Amino acid sequence: MDWNLVGCAGGGHVTYAPDEPALRDRLMVPAAVGTAWRCLPCGAFVTGGPHGGGPAAAAPLIRRGAELRSELILRVFAVGRFLRFLIFGLAAYGRGGSRPTGPGSSARTTTTCRPSVLCTGISALTFITPGCSG
Repeated sequence: MDWNLVGCAGGGHVTYAPDEPALRDRLMVPAAVGTAWRCLPCGAFVTGGPHGGGPAAAAPLIRRGAELRSELILRVFAVGRFLRFLIFGLAAYGRGGSRPTGPGSSARTTTTCRPSVLCTGISALTFITPGCSG
């Protein structure tokens, strides 16, 4: 899989017009519909004007290859951590009414089922809210 195409598919192509004539000639080509500029991440030629211009030292830094793949994997992990935070937060909210009856007592009081995603009747989630019968 070409990871360079993932960024262009999601956010669009990134083109740049450097001031240096040698670099400018390598990044642009005349086309039938106008000038086509080379996309920095994927290398495809895209019609239309460049997104930026100036000296080559001021060109945008583009992640490619393994660096791009690592960034995407880290984003997937971040989304997973956020979803776990939400799930455990909802689970803690669903357990809010269960308290021991007295000092030193291990008996738990049963609570009425709160309208939430935890009371769906799914057997994997019934341990979270003991009073929920589905």
